[in-house]
Amino acid sequence: MKLKHIIILLFTLISCVLSASQKQINLNEVRDKSFSRSSAKEQSKIDIRSDRATGGLLNSSASIVMLSNAQIVVVDGNYQSSGDADVTGTGTITLGGDFVNSNSSGNPLSSGITLVCNGSAEQQLPDGTVETVEVNNGAGATLTADLTIGETLTLTSGNLNLNGQNLILDADASLVETGGVVYGTGSISTIRSLNGINGTLPD
Repeated sequence: MKLKHIIILLFTLISCVLSASQKQINLNEVRDKSFSRSSAKEQSKIDIRSDRATGGLLNSSASIVMLSNAQIVVVDGNYQSSGDADVTGTGTITLGGDFVNSNSSGNPLSSGITLVCNGSAEQQLPDGTVETVEVNNGAGATLTADLTIGETLTLTSGNLNLNGQNLILDADASLVETGGVVYGTGSISTIRSLNGINGTLPD
């Protein structure tokens, strides 16, 4: 039976810094990056810095549990999710590169996770469902597949290119275009409850 590695993150000021020579953490193969509860306080914030385009965080069928508003900061590289990888709990993933969702099953981010895209080049957003997304990147972001927003999509800086895909807002979700707009071919759809309607709907 295959066991998933579990990382538990707590919020303090301590960081784990990945050097340019390491360039990538593979949560499936690198056991010393799979932390137990006894060492969780030392891993409150994973801060990944890489000068290489292929750098970043690869989560291959591991579980990351974020407690007390923990943080994962991928400064220059991508966050890659594959297999049945997931991130649960409450926290923020701040991403300088693309979110690459190659999961074969399951949703890579749970409802308590916020994704912040603050790179310097156009960034790819994941498919599937994400509770809260903020684009704070003057170069903007793009969809590569359909994306469902559970709570809020905020364009603080930069535009979102639909790129022929569908942006779906859940019943309680909102789109906030503070410093950018949604544009391009594709669609934006949502479901809303209407109360107090009288009459007959047309066939």
